[in-house]
Amino acid sequence: MARLEFSRVHSYPSTLDGISVPVVLKCGDDAVHLLGYLDTGASHCLFERRHGELLGLDIESGDHRVFGTATG
Repeated sequence: MARLEFSRVHSYPSTLDGISVPVVLKCGDDAVHLLGYLDTGASHCLFERRHGELLGLDIESGDHRVFGTATG
């Protein structure tokens, strides 16, 4: 029988809405540490604009995308 093995295990509180995971975004030598929330059905990862700015990214020069949410 096949057995899955993982190099890391992350526990998260079941009292919070959603699954939270520690995330490190990197660009060159710059890094931003934050707490992300996992959406198992998502087709994209979304982060706050300020996280990209902290990495020195030129946000306005990126591809323009529009995302809709349940609340608009």
